[in-house]
Order: sequence, then structure tokens, then C-alpha cells
Amino acid sequence: MNGTPPLATPPAPLRASRAVVAWLLVALAWGLATLPGAVDRPLTRASEARAWAVARTMVESGDWVLPRYQGEARLKKPPLQSWVQAAVMSVAGRTDVALAGLGTWLVGLLFAAGPLLLGRAVGRHNEGLLGSLLLCASRAAVTWGASPEHDVPFAAWTGLSFAALARALAPTGRPRDVGVAALACGAAVLTKGPFALAFVPGTALVLRARADTRGPLRGRVFWPVLLGGAVLPALLWLGAVAARHGSVAAVFTEMATQASGSEGAHTKPFPTSLVYHLGAWAKACLPWSPLALLAAAHLGVLRRRGLARDDGPTLLVPAVAAGVVFVVLTATPAKQEHYVLPLLAPAALAVAHGLGRVGAAVPRAARALPVAMLVVGLAYAGSRWWPLRGQPFPVGVSWPAVVAVGLLSALVAWRSLPLAAFVVAAALGLSGACDAARGLAEEDYRASARASELAGDGSVRLVGFARGGGEAFDTLVAWLPGAYERVRSVEALTDALARPGPVAVLVRVSDLADLGGAAAALTRRGTLAPARPGSDRDRVAWFARAR
Repeated sequence: MNGTPPLATPPAPLRASRAVVAWLLVALAWGLATLPGAVDRPLTRASEARAWAVARTMVESGDWVLPRYQGEARLKKPPLQSWVQAAVMSVAGRTDVALAGLGTWLVGLLFAAGPLLLGRAVGRHNEGLLGSLLLCASRAAVTWGASPEHDVPFAAWTGLSFAALARALAPTGRPRDVGVAALACGAAVLTKGPFALAFVPGTALVLRARADTRGPLRGRVFWPVLLGGAVLPALLWLGAVAARHGSVAAVFTEMATQASGSEGAHTKPFPTSLVYHLGAWAKACLPWSPLALLAAAHLGVLRRRGLARDDGPTLLVPAVAAGVVFVVLTATPAKQEHYVLPLLAPAALAVAHGLGRVGAAVPRAARALPVAMLVVGLAYAGSRWWPLRGQPFPVGVSWPAVVAVGLLSALVAWRSLPLAAFVVAAALGLSGACDAARGLAEEDYRASARASELAGDGSVRLVGFARGGGEAFDTLVAWLPGAYERVRSVEALTDALARPGPVAVLVRVSDLADLGGAAAALTRRGTLAPARPGSDRDRVAWFARAR
């Protein structure tokens, strides 16, 4: 050893009361930040609509083996989170979208605790708590914390796996730690696919390549347990799919299409693709990313001056985990903002470490940082509230009251980074409620009344025409009681129109020129669009059969 701090010291005994308080603080901050904006949230993204519809179909059909969407098997996303959402719906006796979001929120508690668990595993208890509170008071939590999408649960399981892996590689590591890391990785695979197999075993491979970070477990114990446990849940599900569907080839085909971005939906041009997730990380970590960059720069200066010495255990495990996740995401052709969520647990711990080290080294910073966090956090919360001006405030209080509470809290929190983060989490929750209220007031796409108008009493067949994936209308048709017919060619549309009975046709405006001769048989009735459509891909023309 060269005198560097250990990878992870054996966790110091932590009084049960302190551990319980830490968990309660994280759970409360998570609830304050995410739940207010989740009540009757609008469907603003097609991925939300699809996740909700899949879970709802499981409850209605009783088939929990094959995820289905609009009557077709949807195998690109494994079913673990759909099972959680369907279970919540079954217990509640309803299938509305808020319950699908509640299923995500429940697993998301583990996502919020990711930095806490990781900090505990590497001997950084206080920094882990602060990291979790920062994560709760971030744009990522408010945006995805109660969304029906599966990205927060995926990040929750990978975060737990990283924490267990850190314990396994510590000097006191045990086989059960590897088992927990393996099963958590397997849960991540069964939630969103094989990315987790690159994240967790990749991190383990890098760390075990070093003699001083291998831990006491030999390879013949470590690798079979880690890899076996990571793939076991997926293998069990694939066996059930093979028994029901006759083949598992469609699973791998759909996942490969999703990861490669071969349909063009998620790809980014070079060289943007090389730096995309740097920007996605900074955006997801708002409002803390600017403070994190300033703290990192300040730490660099202090270390050159010999003023920021830190003899505690290193953050090698979270650093390697973050690096592996970033490299894998950057190397993958498909790019989407929420793919970065598994990076946030180690990143939040790193941000907490940086802020804490600056505060410890500079007394003035120790006094100024909590107030700076409150000012930056409240300013960000206010920016989310500002578009709602002129509309009734949904929770019965005014924004000046929130600011006043925040300023009063600053008097209490001026020496407490965790309390400052906690106050920001509450403010973001109120602004999240504003966001939801604005979406409900403006969003046309999700209106069930419009869906009823399209479908009438159920006797009207609904046909959607779109080139490519055919998923252009998801946020609208999710509100329909039954499935609609998706067609991808003019010939298929002509065949659908040839059948007797009333029919309504949805055509993405960008695809109108492709209707060809089928346009002569249709009468345009109107256009459906969200309040702020980005392009003609977001606008849908509504037709009926010409009489």
C-alpha cells in the first residue's frame, strides 16, 4: 500500500436511532419533492402513456407474464416495474395513471436512498445523507419521481447494487454482500434491460483489476455469485415468455432496436453524442450542478495550497461506478435524458463530498454554503412556478409565503447543509404541483372527453396511421377504453377503410403527404395537439370516413 486511504473502512457502528432518523428524513424529503405534483398528473410523454397502459392491461387481462400494449406483446421493456404498478392498482381497485406513478414512487424511495446507502458502504455516513437530500431536491426527482416510466426504479436497483458492491469489496466483505449486489442488478435487468449488466459487473471488473480493491472474496466465489444472481431473474422471465410466446427472439430484437436507436428516435449526431450525457447529468442535477462545479474548482485550488487534506476513506467505488455508467451510455447509440438517472446516486454523493470539504476547509464557506443552497434552490423552484402566474395556486398558498418560509429557514439552516437541502425539496414539491396544474390546464392531448368524442359509444373503430414505429398517438389513445388499430402503410389504411362501419382516423400531420389515394375517402374533422407542440410530429389530424 502506498499510504492512500482505504477503499472503504469497515462501517463504524451507527446508532439505530441515527440510522432511522436518516431514513425518515430522506423519505420525507422524497415525498415533499415528488408527491405534490403527482396528483392527477397529465400524460406529457408517450413513454408515460405506454408504461401506464401496460400495467393497466395486466390488471384487466390477468396476464402478468407478457407485457402488452394495444393488444400487441411489448417485450423491449421487462415487466418487473409493471408488476409493481399492477400490484398497486390491484390493491387500490383502480387503474388510473396516478396509481402507476405511485408504484414508481414507492420503488423510488430506494432511488432517493441510493447516496445514503453508498455513503454508508464507503464510510461516509453524513455525506451520504446530504447526497440523498440533494438528490431529493433535484430536477430529476421532481420530473421523474412519480412518473409511470421505469427509469427511476431502474436507477434505484442499480444504486442498491453499487452500494452492496462497495460493501463486498471492503476489507470486511462477505458473500452475502455479493449476493445482494447480484440480485439488485438482476432486478435492474428485469426492470429495463441489460444495461445493468454493463454497469455493475463492469464496475466490479475495473475495481478487482487493482490488487488493493479486490476485497477478501476470491474470484471463484465472487464472479459466479455476481453474474449468476444478475441474470437469474431475467432467465426465469425468459423461460415464462418462451412457454407462453413460443420464442424469446422478439425480446432481444426489440431490446437491440431500442438500444441502437435504429429507428432514429433517440440518436444524436456526432460529436454531440460524445458529450450528451454530460449535459444530461448537469440538467438532471439542477439546481446543484452549478454549485458542484464551483465547489470542484475551489477544491482544486485548496488542494494545491495544501488546505483541503482529507484522510477519510476514498470515494473510489462511486467514482468508478459513475465513470463506467458514463462510458457505457456514451458508447451506446441511443441517447435520452433519463438514461442518466443511474449516474445520479454516485454523482450526488460526490457533490455532497465536494460541498462538505469546501465547508470544512473554509470557515466562511461553511457559513455561506447553506444560504447559497437555499437561494439557488428557491430561485430554481420559482422558475418552475413562474409560468403559472395568473392562474389559481393549486395548494392554496402564495409563492411569497414559500419564499418567506425559505428565508426564515435560512436563519436556522445557515450552518446546516442537510437542512438547506430539505427546505429546497419542500419548495420544489410545491413548484412541482404548479407544473402539474399548468399541465392539466393546458394539455389537450390527455383529455378523456376528447377521446370519448373520437370513439363515441365504442361503435367507432379508431385507426392510427404513422410511418415508422406507429407510436405517435400514445398520449391520446391511452385514455381510450379499448385498443386502436395501428397501420404503417397506405395499403393497410386502405384495407382498414374498406371494412364497413363508422371509423375515425388519426394521422400525424408530418405524415399527411403520405396518405396518397386514401385521402379521398376521408373528411378532416380537426387537429389535436399539446399546448406547446414542438413540430408537426406532435400534431395529429383527425379524420372520419367521407360519406
